[in-house]
Amino acid sequence: MRLLRGARVAGFISLAVTAYDVGSAGYESYETGSTAPIVAEGVRQVGGWGGAVAGAKTGAVVGGLLGIESGPGALVTGAIGAIGFGMAGYYGADWVADFIHEN
Repeated sequence: MRLLRGARVAGFISLAVTAYDVGSAGYESYETGSTAPIVAEGVRQVGGWGGAVAGAKTGAVVGGLLGIESGPGALVTGAIGAIGFGMAGYYGADWVADFIHEN
């Protein structure tokens, strides 16, 4: 129960940070008269959230393939996969977005 509550809090904080980043990029786009900041932030956010979702799915599959079918081992393997692939997705999208507009 506590784990679920913690996940909800983390999700809410993540959405708030995303809203702030997109809002800041929108304001910068408005001030500069260029769409580059908001487009680059869109690439960052889509890549980061997409990487996290793909990481969670991949982590679960890898956990199953490694023979850990249930229990805490599958949760740990899934979490490691989600974090690893999520970070890879975010940093990959950030790298691509920096070609559009550096933050």
